[in-house]
Amino acid sequence: MVAIELLNELKKFIENVVEEYVLETNNRETKKEPQVVVGYLPAKGESDIPDYPYVIIRVINGVDDQTSEIKINLIIGTYSDDHEGWQDTLNIIQRIRHRLLEQRTLAKKFKLELPLEWELFEEQALPEWNGLIKTIWTIPQPQEIIEKESEYFGR
Repeated sequence: MVAIELLNELKKFIENVVEEYVLETNNRETKKEPQVVVGYLPAKGESDIPDYPYVIIRVINGVDDQTSEIKINLIIGTYSDDHEGWQDTLNIIQRIRHRLLEQRTLAKKFKLELPLEWELFEEQALPEWNGLIKTIWTIPQPQEIIEKESEYFGR
């Protein structure tokens, strides 16, 4: 429940960051803003929308200790036939990174923790260019319910 709410808030936030940033797609006749998707891209053939460019928001794992945290990766993909196409991916990474560091709390309850890590993949499947932002979010932790002794022993 909380994880899905964070993913949806992050999706809205990133859509706002990348709006009006129009890039090439894997359909030569079309340019568009990066699509922002939670989880995974639709299966091939399910949509007429070109896959590239995109930002995929994907949960990696979570940890509950003194606080509760969720690790979320942002996978960035762009498409360009020239060898400078990596710059589009880097620009998206930097736009998102900059805005996240400016506004580290989403929906008044999800806090971005540092370090914020990002990378361009060493190997690129040209003409597709990919990168990654690794984020860690503190989320609200459920409060422990302490049973009364009489409830536990059935008295």
